[in-house]
Amino acid sequence: MRKVLEALRLLFDHDRSQREIATSLGLSQSTLHTYVRRFQASGIAWPHPQHSTRPRSKRGSSPAARFRRP
Repeated sequence: MRKVLEALRLLFDHDRSQREIATSLGLSQSTLHTYVRRFQASGIAWPHPQHSTRPRSKRGSSPAARFRRP
């Protein structure tokens, strides 16, 4: 999954060619083409919400932190 997101980021955010992306990530061009085709067919917008650069939550705000003993 990490390579898929990185490939899409390079393609859409950095305007790299599919050949450049495939070479840099160690993928075949046909594999990269499949990733891109499936992403475009999914109808999901880029940037993907899970891939956004939102600030990380502060320490102690996770659900597990609420159950720790003092």
